Amino acid sequence: MKSLPQPIRRLLWIFQKSRPTRLASLALLALLLLGHSPRAWSQPSAQGKSIKVAQSVPDFEPLTFTGVLDENSETMSDGRFWTVHMFEAVAGQIVVIDLISDEFDTFLGLFDLNRELVGANHDGGEGTNARLVLSLPDTGTYQVSVLSFISGETGRYQLTIQPGTTADVERAEQRAEAVRINAQGVELYEAGRFDEAEPLFQESLRILGGLLGDSHPDVASSLNNLASTYQAQGRYGEAELLFQEALEISHEHLGNSHPDVAQSLDHLASLYHDQGRYGEAEPLYQEALTIRYEQLGDSHPDVAQSLNGLALLYFVQGRYEEAEPLYQESLTILREHFGPSHTDVASSLSNLAGLYQAQEQYDQAESLLEESLAIRREHWGGSHPDVALNLNNLATLYVEQGRYREAELFMQESLAIHREHLEDSHPHIATSLNNLVGLYHAQSRIEPALTYFRQGLAIEEANLNLNLAIGSDDRKRAYIATLSATTNHVTSLHLQNAATNPTAARLALTTILRRKGRVLDAVTDTQQLLRQNLSTDLAPLLDDYTAAQTQLATQLYAGLGNQDPEVYRNRIDNLRQEANRLENELSRRSAEFRVETEPVEIEAVQALIPADAALVELVQYRPFNPAASQSERWGTPRYAAYILHSTGNPKWVDLGEAEAIDTVARAFLAATRTSQNLTQARTTARALDDLVMAPIRPLLGEATHLLLSPDSQLNLIPFAALLDEQDRYLVETYTLTHLTTGRDLLRLQNPAPSQQPPVIFANPNYDTANPNATQLTAAASNSPLPMGEGPGVRATQRSTDITNLRFGPLPGTQREVEAIAPLLPSNAILLTETTATENALKAVQAPSILHIATHGFFLEDVEFVPPPATRGDRATGFLEPTGLVAPPTRPVNNENPLLRSGLALAGFNSRTSAGEDGVLTALEATTLNLRGTRLVVLSACETGVGDVANGEGVYGLRRAFVMAGAESQLMSLWKVDDLGTAELMQRYYQRLTDGEGRSEALRQVQLEFMQNPTYQHPYYWASFMFSGQWSPME
Repeated sequence: MKSLPQPIRRLLWIFQKSRPTRLASLALLALLLLGHSPRAWSQPSAQGKSIKVAQSVPDFEPLTFTGVLDENSETMSDGRFWTVHMFEAVAGQIVVIDLISDEFDTFLGLFDLNRELVGANHDGGEGTNARLVLSLPDTGTYQVSVLSFISGETGRYQLTIQPGTTADVERAEQRAEAVRINAQGVELYEAGRFDEAEPLFQESLRILGGLLGDSHPDVASSLNNLASTYQAQGRYGEAELLFQEALEISHEHLGNSHPDVAQSLDHLASLYHDQGRYGEAEPLYQEALTIRYEQLGDSHPDVAQSLNGLALLYFVQGRYEEAEPLYQESLTILREHFGPSHTDVASSLSNLAGLYQAQEQYDQAESLLEESLAIRREHWGGSHPDVALNLNNLATLYVEQGRYREAELFMQESLAIHREHLEDSHPHIATSLNNLVGLYHAQSRIEPALTYFRQGLAIEEANLNLNLAIGSDDRKRAYIATLSATTNHVTSLHLQNAATNPTAARLALTTILRRKGRVLDAVTDTQQLLRQNLSTDLAPLLDDYTAAQTQLATQLYAGLGNQDPEVYRNRIDNLRQEANRLENELSRRSAEFRVETEPVEIEAVQALIPADAALVELVQYRPFNPAASQSERWGTPRYAAYILHSTGNPKWVDLGEAEAIDTVARAFLAATRTSQNLTQARTTARALDDLVMAPIRPLLGEATHLLLSPDSQLNLIPFAALLDEQDRYLVETYTLTHLTTGRDLLRLQNPAPSQQPPVIFANPNYDTANPNATQLTAAASNSPLPMGEGPGVRATQRSTDITNLRFGPLPGTQREVEAIAPLLPSNAILLTETTATENALKAVQAPSILHIATHGFFLEDVEFVPPPATRGDRATGFLEPTGLVAPPTRPVNNENPLLRSGLALAGFNSRTSAGEDGVLTALEATTLNLRGTRLVVLSACETGVGDVANGEGVYGLRRAFVMAGAESQLMSLWKVDDLGTAELMQRYYQRLTDGEGRSEALRQVQLEFMQNPTYQHPYYWASFMFSGQWSPME
């Protein structure tokens, strides 16, 4: 359900009853009869009969007509058969007119002899039968038009006209009220005001369900309307359930080959398309197309819609040969129906041009784009957002051909139009700016490229929080995936083309600091976490802020549609001002909110770096060459490092191709995770150090403390065990503190007091949980707020891939607990065996230390291809590129990555359902109340290993515990034997008790271990990784 230009909207309203306007506009079909066979209107029907008395007469017999629609009937221009019956009645007469057929889908219209439409109906009766109930306005002769709703359908029918009652009228009025409310919802929907349209569609659905039952075709239509609203808001899970319900109703009442079934199939396919679920979308598109071919013929506009949807699906998958004939056929149909100068023809031309451009068939693409631009200029004039999009398309084509002067003129004109009609931070303006960046980059004009890049990135940052505030996880992650293109581009521009330019370096590093790790922020309900940490008096203000963000975001990403550009701009301006006002007030009153929402600046991060330290921000990026063709623009992934000290400008170094580094990293990790071969471990450690740390060391200056923020596969590497040119382990030279991103330093500014003594979970009984010991008495009354109330993933959801996981006991963790217990306060809380439950863990309230000794799990990636970054309407083919899209360096998870790692607690092996079942996912870990927890220790097998995705740091418990509020984390990368772990833990806690810093304490223990012949292999001492606040414990 998208915004359509007016002429095609009218046609679709007539012929596609599951469009949101269907209930409000079916009467228009009857109006088409006015242009057919005027002779028939003045000719009395041989079966005509007068109703002589009012409905109050008790012995009145209903009128009944039977007939057949076939090739001998009157025919409309689109192939529908029709006929007329006549009757007489008096003013005020209440009549109930039923048109019943088992052989065709019925439609009836009621006219007076002046050819004025009195009423019309389709599917108002049972199934596909039509019913019209109304009080007649005048005394005289009326004509009932009987016709097939679907072109070419024939069959027998029965028409009855009988007196009605006031109860019939009341039901009709209720139905009319549902129609009116639905029409209001449609207007709001088309204006992009989805949050206002939603309750109207819900009310219309409630009325119709009460009147007609929950399985009536009109209820299916209303379900589609509400589902389309959810889809537009990115609430895909809710939309899918409603679309499926509507499809089931349509199948049940209309059979498998009705156009309404095709429309429901198309709705569900478009939803899957939006989610990148292309394999599920394709058969639905194909089935819808087959039905429309059979029922509507080869040249119906609905067929063009199906062709376009399927073609677009093939296009985004790179299946160009399959897409081309479908685009061409769709274009032919639209030209035949609407003429060569219709705006929908312009959109179809742009689609086909985009296909040719992707295949580097530039002459064909240029010709089509010029024709499309001419149509839009003629229709809209020279200054309209649609014209700007067309100019942008032509400009990108010229860039690929090296026609830079022509491209610049069109891009500047496109930007000027967008700035005229859209507010200053609109995404389309960012797209125009970023396209100009690519143009100047292609010409090695670095300064203007940086100027426009700074503006475009600022707009993207301003809109990023809006996208994280609304929509499903899929939509949030897909949006951030589109930002990876500009992140890669700005990094590439600096490192590949402006390596000596400090402005380029600062812009690249600022972008990395702002965006690294943001995918996790996207799939975590950050608003819920903020509410958990805000004072109660600020909760209403946060609610107002969230509502303002939601309204602004839905307006921005719905697009202009059919709205007046000036009205649209003013609405966006007003919403933006209100959101900014609320944000400023919250920032003034809450440091936590300020950290989460204010754009990160290098200076703010730099101010938190100690004088003896250096931030090492590692990043994986793809080189970008805007002068190359689309298929050759993106190079193979590379690693780079940005180094930031407490003063001075950033430093940087390109480390080389990622695959070469990752290969050595995997070999190093494999050799280090076993104690069998020290020589192999040292050899691979030296090889990896030579690739990663050796180029970085000259840039570290006098730093003795490294704040390491790795990326991609390097997140899994124990940097402490790398070996330098002097055969010294890195930990012998530096204190090491890991960060998911340098942005995390900002979180450490606002410590909170602990609310509980240390809590220890160890040696859970994975087969049994004690139901009477699942609650932990809290020192505070607060409790974590439940996740999942909105449209995202529920916090209690489980990955289906954990179904077959089983864990054996960990009796050695009991020894670990016994080793550290004497070093903890006497009031420390110990939970073991059947009391080490998920509920008990969720009940903790900011303990000073949270120590968890249990199994962790890590599930491999499952593939997901983000939907393309396009502005489009599959119904009309309104596809316009919104900027660069970087191909993923590896598959992106289709499932929330925080569901694919977690901890096993008591009862894990006997779990029967989601909820409190012994599984604590990383998503659930984000909801723990750890604001005030100084240290989280996870000393189980592979708990430090998260689901790694390029550019976004570690997906797993490390980041989850940061989001939950923990100041620091000590996590294992692999399982070490029980004696070694117990001894390492005992020594670490002893040093913490003695007042050493949290990072330095680990370093000293590691240095002690490597001096012990028993533990000198890195397997024993490099398994633990420290991250977060490095200072001593209070």
